[in-house]
Amino acid sequence: MARAATEEEIARKRRAVSVKQLQWKRDQGKLRGDERALVRMGASATAVMIGDEDLSEWNEEELRRGRRMAMRRGKLNFFGPDPVVVPRQCVDELHKRILDKANEVMRTNLVAAVEHLTRIATGEEFDARDRIAATKMIMDRVMGKEPQKVEATVEVPWMQALRGGIVAVDPVDPVVDPDDEGEVDA
Repeated sequence: MARAATEEEIARKRRAVSVKQLQWKRDQGKLRGDERALVRMGASATAVMIGDEDLSEWNEEELRRGRRMAMRRGKLNFFGPDPVVVPRQCVDELHKRILDKANEVMRTNLVAAVEHLTRIATGEEFDARDRIAATKMIMDRVMGKEPQKVEATVEVPWMQALRGGIVAVDPVDPVVDPDDEGEVDA
């Protein structure tokens, strides 16, 4: 029966493995591939992870770095080292904002893009290949793409094993025992 680790042993293990120590091992070529490290997170990163921090107030650079800017000597800037780990919530919020911006740019330029495609499709100064491609893009968006037929067969491994283990027996041939006197077993 395994004994429970004491708080002292746990604290020693936490001190023994740090990210900096693993970076040093990596640089020395001594990593085995199964190393783990506990990462100590600051109060603001912990607040982000448990949902106490409102990320809508953060700017994109703060989300990128995973920490807030601070005011010192009348200047708003990042002071101190960046965190080792950026909370997943910061990354998700940053991606959401970038995609929202991209969608807004696409929405505002949609009419111009369609007009440009129409100029290419109808313009004689463009190559025939380009005109056909532009026409196809317009038709795909207006009329919808032609449905593609996809056939997929999936056989689970246990079914393959079951099929492989089945042996066919010919029920027509009777089994004749030479010791029997003319009796036939079917």
